[in-house]
Amino acid sequence: MRQPLAVLADDMSMTGVIKVFDRTGADYLPVVDEDKRFAGFVSKARLFEKYRLQVAQNRDIYDDE
Repeated sequence: MRQPLAVLADDMSMTGVIKVFDRTGADYLPVVDEDKRFAGFVSKARLFEKYRLQVAQNRDIYDDE
């Protein structure tokens, strides 16, 4: 086993999580709760998929049509 490149807190903002993924280049990162107990993993692919969906839903605000 290896130490993770970073650990995410379960109350981190999406922007903070994206910055950690960008900085580390990791594909998956562990998430811990306020007591530092393992809560699960976040996948970079899944995170960006959700982010793209969110942006697409708000896209009409920025359209020039």
